Amino acid sequence: MHALIIEDQFLIAALIEEELRELGYSSFDVVDRELSAVAAAERKCPDLITADERLTDGSGVEAVQKICVTK
Repeated sequence: MHALIIEDQFLIAALIEEELRELGYSSFDVVDRELSAVAAAERKCPDLITADERLTDGSGVEAVQKICVTK
């Protein structure tokens, strides 16, 4: 299973990835910007998305909304 982690704090992203690995996820895209999240989802459709609301550049919630509109 593939997960998209939208998080601009490296340590938090690493902890999320570790927990998801324990739940059986085997591939990940970890991004820290809204536009990068949308691009990553276009390249490979995630089975799960985790998103931080406030990013250094954009919003994880807005990225999810854009991804859902295109799917």
